[in-house]
Amino acid sequence: MNRKTMLVSVMMILALSAGVYGWTSANTANKNISQQKQELRTMASKNGSLETQLEALKLSNQA
Repeated sequence: MNRKTMLVSVMMILALSAGVYGWTSANTANKNISQQKQELRTMASKNGSLETQLEALKLSNQA
C-alpha cells in the first residue's frame, strides 16, 4: 500500500469516526430532551392536581 492510499484510508476512517460520534451525540441529546419533556409533563399534571386540591380546600373552608 503506497503512502497516498494509506493517507486516504486514514482520512476516511477519521471522517467515519467523526460521523458516528456526531450521530451518537445527537441521539443522546434527543433522548435527554425527550426525558426532560416527559418530566415537565409529569410535573405539570401534578401541579394541576395540586391546584384542584387547593381549590377544593378553599371551597370547603368557605362552606
